[in-house]
Amino acid sequence: MLNKVKFQFLSIKKICILITLTLGMIINANAQGITNTLGGNTADDKFIVENKDGTDGLVVTGEGNVGIGTTTPVTTLHVSGNDGLLIQGVYGDGVTQNLGAGTRLHFYPKKSAFRVGEIYGTEWDDANIGNYSTAMGLSTTASADFSIAMGSGSIASGWTSTAIGNHTTASGNESTAMGSTLIASGNNSTAMGYNTKAESHTSFVIGRANVGGGNATAWIDTDPIFEIGIGTNHLNTDNAMTVLKNGNVGIGTYQPQTKLHVNNKIRIGKDPTYSSVYGEISHTGGGNGFRINANANGSWADIHLQTDGTTRLFIESAGYVGIGTTSPTATLSVNGEANKPGGGSWAVFSDARSKENVEDYTKGLKELLQLRPVSFNYQEKFGWGDDTYVGLSAQEVEQIVPSMVNKIEINGIEDFRQVNPNELTFMLINAVKELKAENDILKALIESL
Repeated sequence: MLNKVKFQFLSIKKICILITLTLGMIINANAQGITNTLGGNTADDKFIVENKDGTDGLVVTGEGNVGIGTTTPVTTLHVSGNDGLLIQGVYGDGVTQNLGAGTRLHFYPKKSAFRVGEIYGTEWDDANIGNYSTAMGLSTTASADFSIAMGSGSIASGWTSTAIGNHTTASGNESTAMGSTLIASGNNSTAMGYNTKAESHTSFVIGRANVGGGNATAWIDTDPIFEIGIGTNHLNTDNAMTVLKNGNVGIGTYQPQTKLHVNNKIRIGKDPTYSSVYGEISHTGGGNGFRINANANGSWADIHLQTDGTTRLFIESAGYVGIGTTSPTATLSVNGEANKPGGGSWAVFSDARSKENVEDYTKGLKELLQLRPVSFNYQEKFGWGDDTYVGLSAQEVEQIVPSMVNKIEINGIEDFRQVNPNELTFMLINAVKELKAENDILKALIESL
């Protein structure tokens, strides 16, 4: 049973306190304050200070727990209420705190700083507490003004810096470090991921074990502003991508020399549904040179080189090349004129050591006299231009020299005929010989008259 006894202690502010006592409590009042001793030996023994409306305001249990707003405190200090907890102080005032190692929650009005967690040394002593700083977790240090350190072993030593994670360091002014075992030492820099380093002023780094480097306090055009690290550790660093402050982008290189600098290959695919359909541009070294490759089947592997939206050079998947046409029918098909400045002719492989089945070619004057050269224009539907050309009709040539004509498929015409004029040169040679022989006979006849 509780007995209530009302004591009135007069002070300058004339405060009246109503104290409810458990039987067996001893109250002593003197110039130094009020001392009470609970005489009971159970958790139900309490020291209660009531509010002016008669409700319990502060409770001290027999176990030493203090409750404010609750009569059943379950911790050393248990506060319950809708108005929250307010702790006030004056910036710059107060005793210098050098408490060393320990586990604590610490608001430090002298520097308007906050600490909560555990430390093993002097991380939260006055010399390592920045003005308006916050440190939480295990062995965290926020030594610079306006800095924040959270996690385990994180250090925020740059002005207005933030270090979050496992042993992260933000030493650059206004820098941010988030992740594990990384550092943001450049002013205004950000490092994220694992074992990364943002060393360049205003740089941003993600990934793992990037190359880093650069000036920490000044803008240098050739320094990195963005890096994606793909290294394994601080001894084996590498970047998947590097962007320099001059705008150069490097993929596979951390020293790009142009706006886009790619080492090894570039692959362009249609979409994930067709994983085997792609184009590649590569220079793999080893004497292989520069390559452009279309990997697919049929027309999907054709290559078009265009200007102003029109194909100028076409390479068909089977290897045929068209210039001015997308329907080449030979190793090289040219729609239009081709020239060879300086004169001369095309060279052919003609070494006797490369030949077999050699026979005399006998066509000549007789066949030439039957051929009919004509001028003509191509029909519009073929798309070969509207110029006037001179040539032979394949069907007529086929009747005279069948070996000069072959059939191909063009525009859905399976037996489209084309003329190979190569034999004409050698017919002319034989024709000249024939005329020379006839001329020799005539000269001999004239001389005999």
